[in-house]
Amino acid sequence: MPTSTARSSTAKIQEYCQKAIEIVFIGALFIAPWLFGSAGPTGQFLLTLGWGVAVFAFIVWLVSGDRLVWRGGLEGLGIVVGLAMIGCSAAIHLLFVPESIQSFFAPGMSTWQGLIPADAWPRASTAAGPMANQSFWFASNRLGLNPGGSFQFLINTIIAITTFVMAACLRAPESFLRRIAWSAVVVGLGVSIFGIAQHVGSHDGLAYWTYEIEGGLGFGPFINRNHYPFFMNLCLGLSIGLLLDRLAAMGRHWPTMLFSDSTTSWLLVAIAFMAASIIICVSRGGVISAVLAIMIMVTIHLNLGQAAKFTAIGLAVAVPVTLIMLWVGFEIAESRLTMIAETDRYSSDGRWHLWRVALATVPDFPWFGSGGETFRYWETIYTSSNPRWNSAGMKSIRADNEFLDVLNEYGILGFAGLILALAAVIRTISKSARTTGLAAGACIGLLAVCFHSVVDFGLRVPATGFFATVVAGLLVSLPKTKPHRGSGRSRRGRQRAREFADSGPMETRRETPSEPQPLGLEWWIRLGIGVVLGLAVLMVFRIKRGGFDSYRFRKSAEALTEVERYEDAAESMRRAATAVPWDVTSRLDYVRTLQLAIRHSQADASRAVAATKILNQGQLINQQCPLVWQPYAYTVQYGSDQLAPAERLKMLSLARRFHPGEPNVALLVGRGSLNLVGLDAAIPSYRDALKYSPRYASFVVDDLGHNLSTQQVTEQLLPADPETCLKMAEEFAERGMDDLSIASAETAFRQLKAPDQLDRNFEPGQIEFFRSEALKILDKPQEALDAMRQAVNQNPKDVPMRLRLAQMYFEADRLEEATREVRICLQFKPGDGAARRLQEEINRRKSGPSALIGT
Repeated sequence: MPTSTARSSTAKIQEYCQKAIEIVFIGALFIAPWLFGSAGPTGQFLLTLGWGVAVFAFIVWLVSGDRLVWRGGLEGLGIVVGLAMIGCSAAIHLLFVPESIQSFFAPGMSTWQGLIPADAWPRASTAAGPMANQSFWFASNRLGLNPGGSFQFLINTIIAITTFVMAACLRAPESFLRRIAWSAVVVGLGVSIFGIAQHVGSHDGLAYWTYEIEGGLGFGPFINRNHYPFFMNLCLGLSIGLLLDRLAAMGRHWPTMLFSDSTTSWLLVAIAFMAASIIICVSRGGVISAVLAIMIMVTIHLNLGQAAKFTAIGLAVAVPVTLIMLWVGFEIAESRLTMIAETDRYSSDGRWHLWRVALATVPDFPWFGSGGETFRYWETIYTSSNPRWNSAGMKSIRADNEFLDVLNEYGILGFAGLILALAAVIRTISKSARTTGLAAGACIGLLAVCFHSVVDFGLRVPATGFFATVVAGLLVSLPKTKPHRGSGRSRRGRQRAREFADSGPMETRRETPSEPQPLGLEWWIRLGIGVVLGLAVLMVFRIKRGGFDSYRFRKSAEALTEVERYEDAAESMRRAATAVPWDVTSRLDYVRTLQLAIRHSQADASRAVAATKILNQGQLINQQCPLVWQPYAYTVQYGSDQLAPAERLKMLSLARRFHPGEPNVALLVGRGSLNLVGLDAAIPSYRDALKYSPRYASFVVDDLGHNLSTQQVTEQLLPADPETCLKMAEEFAERGMDDLSIASAETAFRQLKAPDQLDRNFEPGQIEFFRSEALKILDKPQEALDAMRQAVNQNPKDVPMRLRLAQMYFEADRLEEATREVRICLQFKPGDGAARRLQEEINRRKSGPSALIGT
């Protein structure tokens, strides 16, 4: 009797542990997407907190009695091994290795690190202190150039592996997958309605109608419209799976029950909103991946008996989707989805540039990659010569291809692990697709994620990564054979039978009491595994807590900056950087706050102390990740009194090497070359500054204007950009250099005759607008006016362009035409101050003669 009681208590403990894990998984599914996909520190911290609770429940389950049953099979083991290989590649970046091993496994280390000797940095001896000691553990003299980034990735990999293992060990995986699927229906419907409502009621540059999203490319609670379909396709696939199971249970009566069954009707409504939101978010990859995944599953299930059913489901979803898009006012013909059918447009897509950059670094770091979070620096180093994709105006943190991203940062070992995990997922899908409708729905979601990962990196979003890991763990645990339908038992009875079968040997042994067994080697092994897992949870929790604390200090620094307490803001940012010593970005933000403090400080002593801190931080940043270009610029800006002119030029040249697309650095290198070498050596750097930004035109003219000939301006200095050429023409004209001004305008006019050969895209009417400006400088007012009129005709809703036309009419004393154009401007933009001022000037000129006559 005591043995039976002990067994019963153990079974209850294990049951409670499993329920705790399931509650955490479902709770994470409900909460994670709303916190911006849990991409921020707050969302990650809460997600990690829930994960920690689940792991501790798993540890209690592991050591409480009967052994756990691994239900993932060989496919699940393949996924675990694949993830472990990627994690090992990240962990290797944290190890100190001899130079001989570095030269073999990472020959690029000698090229990119240690370009400036440690004793050559100004005031290097002052870098000692707590922050320097913390950065020592993430110094880059390993097998990777950013060990801190690899450390963060390793932590996320540990979370993914443990989550997958927990999901693959749960009893009754089919029942829990069904609960997850119903949760996905609710969450997917809520997120899709919210995304559509926000798209209609606001714009995609705001989240929750309040928070500005950098780049303006968000949708719903996700900060990137291309990441939204990753999560939503998983919800959509599981919803379709529930619908298929529901129709299968109806048998041959499904046509009459399709709309009479309330559950089926609600599933159709949810699926319609999810599908419509994926289209409205205009993610081309999301739409294509969803369509491909659904078509593959339909092809697997398709037979003559199923054709009518799939056709009816397709129509039942397509009609409400169409109605939703009509209600929203969304037109596919006017969206970027039209590029799906225009394959030639993809030749100019920025992804080709990003993929080229990812492959460019493989020969230097073939086996283990260059390190976590290094792609963002390679993208600036190998920046495209095309200004549309230069790093000054567009920064990419990922390669927009999960496979190339892993190959770039974690090498062949990480890439092989990713391929192994993908192969295991595909094999699982091929086995599970024909079993049940729910399994087919899970396969749709995972297939869509796999397809979309070829053109984006949505799995890096914690909410989606966690969701996909749980679904994959449950899918590999499902029975791989189709359930027998000839049984006379009811559907509920068959479900209970499956749950009983899924319960495994633990339930059967619980029925037979036995004598207590002494604690053997197996139990001690399980206890050791539990201790290791517990320590891992504590470590991960501490790391994520550091990110959360850093976020709090960062927000405090922003608030202090708004009230102009810059020294207090700098101290708060120092604490933010100290909380995450592995994060280079936090150190850079700390330096920016110190620069603000210097700019607004009135005390020379305070400025000197802040400058010293900036120099120290620059050296620490260079030690942690030598690919960052800012430390070289900091050295020149704040330590130039300790450097000879040649050393300053060397520092700036290194900054240009690591960020050739930064126009400010190009300008500084040009000035240094002009002083030390001469005009011919300086012109290429000045040209680069102009190529990436026309706002430096005035500085270039001030530095070079009186030393340039017309030939040097047209052949060596001016870039292939008419807007910059026109800006230079204006600057030359302001300084009385009329010959150079006319030469610049003529260059712009020639470039506009062949716009297809220029490295930029033109908006409607923009070519004629620039042509008009060039003709005006060339003293051809009538032709300039005609060109501007054509520009407005091509883009009639462009208010600045139309206002420019009104100004030209006014200058030509054609007041009626000017009045008409100004009125149209005010109709489009009633509060435009420039239009109202021009309207007042026109009215004064019109009333001038009458006023004179009256007097």
